[in-house]
Amino acid sequence: MADMAIHYMEEENGDSQSIYQENITKLAPILIKLANVTRVVWLNQYPLVDYHGVIHSEKIHNYNKIVRRILENGDSQIRIWDSSNPLAEEYVRGCATLKRDDEQYEIDDRPSLLKDYVYADCNDNIHTGYSALSQATQLLFNDICQTS
Repeated sequence: MADMAIHYMEEENGDSQSIYQENITKLAPILIKLANVTRVVWLNQYPLVDYHGVIHSEKIHNYNKIVRRILENGDSQIRIWDSSNPLAEEYVRGCATLKRDDEQYEIDDRPSLLKDYVYADCNDNIHTGYSALSQATQLLFNDICQTS
């Protein structure tokens, strides 16, 4: 299983998209060979809560299109898995609708991993919340097990 790291997109100087495309193009033959002997699944990057920064959903969509164009080329056995994108998109919509902020969650001094609200942290603009990731993981495992 492979995916791209969203932090790669934080590059502000230069044309990071061209560099990314070049690197995926170099990686593709290796993944294609690997896919001939085992299952290779590429996980698309999920959309995120847009915060007017360097990384936004449209940029992620463009990077995902690059991957799809390169990895689905020819006889590639690589599976690009994006079945959980609707979960992430709904999470983003929910965050935009609810406009949550940290102040309403200041209950105690426990680290956020121990608090009850980690399932939806709309102030984390990059990472999809636990509720969407949990369901996405279940979908992925179900898909892998059913196609084995």
